[in-house]
Amino acid sequence: MRNVALLLFLANLGFAAWQAWFSGVDSSRVGRSLVSGDPTITLLTESTVPGAEISAEPTVDQAFGESGPPQIASNCISLGPMQNLAVVETVTAELLSLGLSVKRRSVPGEIWLGHWVYIEGIPTRSAADEVVEQLKLGRIDDTYVIDADDEYVVSLGVFTEEARARQRYSAAQQLSLQPTMSDRTRPGDVYWLDVTHDGSRSDALDRIVVPTATPSIAKAACGSG
Repeated sequence: MRNVALLLFLANLGFAAWQAWFSGVDSSRVGRSLVSGDPTITLLTESTVPGAEISAEPTVDQAFGESGPPQIASNCISLGPMQNLAVVETVTAELLSLGLSVKRRSVPGEIWLGHWVYIEGIPTRSAADEVVEQLKLGRIDDTYVIDADDEYVVSLGVFTEEARARQRYSAAQQLSLQPTMSDRTRPGDVYWLDVTHDGSRSDALDRIVVPTATPSIAKAACGSG
């Protein structure tokens, strides 16, 4: 019994000492665990535990490699538009013979039909018929009348050769008429050739030979034609 009483006395003494120590702790430190100098909370995304790293967004070089994003080659020139496959093949063969790389593509465009000579601004059908009779007197027979809504037009022909078109134009002027000459076109697919060249060979593009009946071929930046 004396031993039990001794144990209880020691237990009570220890509890009293612990209570006295706890009451002396600075209560102002409660809830200050995030103040500078105290231990901080580490978010999961900040963890340095192996396998828990959160990668940043990839840079341009990381996404595409050391070469960076793909770019349109600055040494690429488009030639066109061309509407005739025979012409396309002729020009392609010439470019290949010059050691250039060629890629063909087709896009919607305007098909050139020729140089059109005509007389416009005729107010009535009877006046248009009189113009046709006047042209026949001047030995220009291959004409026809076009009803253009609010006026009439007399066509004097469409010519692939500019010299013949100008000859017809002059003949109509000699009959005291006022003709007009312009390009005649219709909607259709046209062809462009994308030519990749060495900078030292860019002058080769000026040496291609185009059939005389073909409208002039223009140069443009690749993809703009």
